[in-house]
Amino acid sequence: MESLLADEFVITVEDGNTFSKSGYIAHNGDSTVHVEISEMSNLKVRVRGNIAVVTGSYHEKGISKGKAYESRDRMTDVWMNIKGRWQVIASHYSIPVTPQ
Repeated sequence: MESLLADEFVITVEDGNTFSKSGYIAHNGDSTVHVEISEMSNLKVRVRGNIAVVTGSYHEKGISKGKAYESRDRMTDVWMNIKGRWQVIASHYSIPVTPQ
């Protein structure tokens, strides 16, 4: 993950919290979380010069602090070609609004 994330990487997660590169790596290294399913679907990639925007759906299921969880999100990743290497500079994950 270290090499995929640009030094200035920032992510906004479902509850509105943001993490820097180091914060996100630490967050993902939480030993109380066991991810059983992690999958992306419906991915669309748009490239303009040295920028690529990826949108799609994300599904994750697992155990966190002993309790089962499952999330289904919409996601956007912004990639930039930095010195010949594609890296993520920003990500945003949100819970889709369910029509009532």
